[in-house]
This record gives sequence, structure tokens and C-alpha cells, in this order.
Amino acid sequence: MKNFNFSKYYLILVSLILFSFNILAQSGAWIKKANLPKGGGSASVVGGKIYVIGGSILPGITDVAYNEVYDPSTNTWEEKAPMPTARG
Repeated sequence: MKNFNFSKYYLILVSLILFSFNILAQSGAWIKKANLPKGGGSASVVGGKIYVIGGSILPGITDVAYNEVYDPSTNTWEEKAPMPTARG
């Protein structure tokens, strides 16, 4: 009887295993939340709220001074005072 060489099929086996984990992760774990009202550039979390600052209307052309905050407990976005200088 000939020995079976798994090393030839290692990449295929690993890919199938990772693909099956990806399918399990997408089985309803995501919940739709409120959309970001404007395009944002950078996001950070402070005190349990997500702050999205700056951005570009057209990438590399028109920078903006947006300042938005998302509160997960109310599922709402609030516009804060804009930054003094627009940033992409």
C-alpha cells in the first residue's frame, strides 16, 4: 500500500478549514446599526463612544472638517463642532 502524502494538500486543507470558520462567523453575529451620516476619515473610541473625524468628499481633492460621534446605547450619530482645519 502506498503512503499518502498530506504535505501536497496542506494549503487546500488549511484554506477549507479557514473558509468554514468564516461561514460560521457570518451566521447572524452582525447587527445593522445607524449609518454614518457623512464620510469620515479617522475613527477612535473614547468613553464607549465612536468619534469619526475629518475625511474627504473626493479622495485627495476635497478635505473636510467633520466631527461625528456615535453612541451605541442609543444607536444614533451626533454632529459635533467641526475641526478648525479640514483633514483628509
